[in-house]
Amino acid sequence: MAYPISDVSRRVVYSGSAGVGPYSFTFEILTQTDIAVYKNTTLLTLTTNYTVTINANGTGSITLVSAATGADSITIVGDRGIQRTTDFVTGGDLFANTLNQELDALTIYSQQVDEKAERGLKAPVTDPTDISMTLPSKTSRANKYLGFDANGNPVATAGTSAPPSLGTMSSQNADAVAITGGVITGITDLAIADGGTGASTAANARISLGVAIGTDVQAYDAATAKTNVAQAFTAAQRGSVSVLTDASTITPDFAVANNFSVTLGGNRTLANPTNLTAGQSGVIVITQDGTGSRTLAYGGYFKFPGGTAPTLTTTASAVDVLAYYVESATRITARLITDVK
Repeated sequence: MAYPISDVSRRVVYSGSAGVGPYSFTFEILTQTDIAVYKNTTLLTLTTNYTVTINANGTGSITLVSAATGADSITIVGDRGIQRTTDFVTGGDLFANTLNQELDALTIYSQQVDEKAERGLKAPVTDPTDISMTLPSKTSRANKYLGFDANGNPVATAGTSAPPSLGTMSSQNADAVAITGGVITGITDLAIADGGTGASTAANARISLGVAIGTDVQAYDAATAKTNVAQAFTAAQRGSVSVLTDASTITPDFAVANNFSVTLGGNRTLANPTNLTAGQSGVIVITQDGTGSRTLAYGGYFKFPGGTAPTLTTTASAVDVLAYYVESATRITARLITDVK
């Protein structure tokens, strides 16, 4: 049967979400074999995999034997075999329906060729007429990339089947390099100066960057105490006791600890501590040796009640406790708790 042939593309692609279909096409065909049907990239077989319904106007639809899914694509494309089976003889009959069918077939062939050409590589219609889009020969283009010369003609360029590389990073224009996906391989231990970490593992990278966990930085712990927020401790907190070296002049380093101890082996002077910071407080436990009668003088930073320096308990092995509070870099408020026993 002959019909008017519409000016439409002879290819349509659907998602397989309709299951078995039907999946319609709006281009006209003359017989069921005038189309090819693909499920994804697999060519299906008429009757075995699908059936064709032709409408009165030559358009139609196909119905799958097995249902497709939304992840599938169904492609219907014109595929009438290019041949001529009718021959008009001199003096023979020339029927209108026969002539119409031949003209329809010729139009269908033309549309099929046009549809295939639309899927090909081609130059814009506005290109110069001397452009040649002919590919290099098979031998010339084997294991090469498709490129274009200064005139815009296709050429085979050096390369292999492997993906192209970025080349030497230092030779790339920063505005011309954009990595939007995939995996970069073959680069290890990129130097810190080049924007890398100097290592190929996370642990070694932290060492190279000076942020090794447990050495340079503390491992994350949600229960870690902070110095700039109010906190309620749920376990006992304590400072270590630093033992001072007994000498004629004893100079505590307040950067070492808050609490100190010393056993006096003679008459001594407790000099002004180093590294004073306002707000620090603690105690210094002072013990007489087995002989006793040891005295202690104080540096000028120590300030006592009434302005009078206290006297130690002189009994052998006696223990006194000097409580202190640092007011400033040159002033320590202190009080001696004597004969603690």
